[in-house]
Amino acid sequence: MTTVHALKKSAGVGFFFAAIATIGLLRPLAAAGQACGGFCSALQTAYGNLALNGNGGAENSAFGDNALGGNSGGDNTAVGLFTLLNNSGSDNTAMGVDALENNAGSDNTADGFEALQSGNSGARNTATGSKALNGNTTGNSNTGMGVDALVFNSGGSNNTAIGDDALRNNNANNNTAVGAIALESNSTGVENTATGVAALLNNSSGNDNTAIGFTALESNVADNNTAVGATALESNSTGV
Repeated sequence: MTTVHALKKSAGVGFFFAAIATIGLLRPLAAAGQACGGFCSALQTAYGNLALNGNGGAENSAFGDNALGGNSGGDNTAVGLFTLLNNSGSDNTAMGVDALENNAGSDNTADGFEALQSGNSGARNTATGSKALNGNTTGNSNTGMGVDALVFNSGGSNNTAIGDDALRNNNANNNTAVGAIALESNSTGVENTATGVAALLNNSSGNDNTAIGFTALESNVADNNTAVGATALESNSTGV
């Protein structure tokens, strides 16, 4: 006997999707409404008003109103209102309102309100926290964890920011910030490492600096400095 599973929507606003296990397909039951825009390709799961509406991809899961609406990619999971809306990438996971909206990249993970929201086409990015990596468009292999972590990064790659506002203004490559507002002002500086609250806070364009400790190298804008300890080289601005 064929086994059928269905996800039920409120009356009048959704398809019932029937998984036909013996042949591995999902199909809309036509009597139930318009949740999938009249078409769903193989192996889809949708729950929510207009979830997977107009979908042309395969093996996607959408939970939430308009989640994965207009999708053309495959192997994506969206949980939340407007998550992965108009997505064309594959192998993405989004949780949170507007997370990964208008995404064209692949292998991205966004967990938080408007995380990775601004039309991302980059790949292998991870954003956890409200608006983390919100402005990312072409950057690859970034990790932002914390409210507004890497929020304005658009094209920088290979950055790691852990802490609220860490690397907030960054648009460069190969920086690591661990701690709230660490490297917050960095915009073009590359290959900097800041560990501690406000470490390298005002560094905007300095390169190859290492600061470990609370407010270490807080005022720095120069290159090739190392400070270890709370307030170490806190007032250094131009020293090399």
